[in-house]
Amino acid sequence: MGRGSASGSGDVEELTAGEGLILTGTTLKSDAVVLASSTTQTGPVNTTTPTALFTHTIPANSLVAGDVLRLTMTGTYGNNGQSVNNTLRIKLGGTNLIASAAYAVTNASANTRTWTAQVDLYIQSTTAQKASYFGLGANAAVGTLATSVQTGNHPMALLGYGTGTVDLSSDRDLVVECEFSLAHSSVFIYAQAASLVKLLAP
Repeated sequence: MGRGSASGSGDVEELTAGEGLILTGTTLKSDAVVLASSTTQTGPVNTTTPTALFTHTIPANSLVAGDVLRLTMTGTYGNNGQSVNNTLRIKLGGTNLIASAAYAVTNASANTRTWTAQVDLYIQSTTAQKASYFGLGANAAVGTLATSVQTGNHPMALLGYGTGTVDLSSDRDLVVECEFSLAHSSVFIYAQAASLVKLLAP
């Protein structure tokens, strides 16, 4: 509610929160805050060194109990006839929250395939976290929609849940990384776009 003039006089008028905004008491706020976004191609190719698909530094003491961060990524991968395994890790402050076992990466022949993934980070306290990973892959070229999702050995089509006890009173990096068992120029996983948002409770 508000008044029709800056001096506080006049009729009381109704204020409506727009889309994406929440009115809590006398405070108007967004229901989500974008912490980071990128459209830079990032990821491992022709290397066995663990390589980040996404990295963001969470400032010290910026998260409290009840906060939720959501990372959404989409990208491409390729493997032209090589026998190669991948290990996927979601890390906070250098600690694995979720990590896969090494698994075979499907042969994509000479084609580039697509994937989309979501990571949710739930803050229980400044020293306790829970995390989930949900990824889908498609046996489809860039710019096309697949009629079915690809599972099994698709390098990003995984499900997972994990916990952490990382102290958030210091700066901590949130990282999604891949590690190949073989370095080859035709083996790659790229994040083509990513966004990290902080979800806000009503």
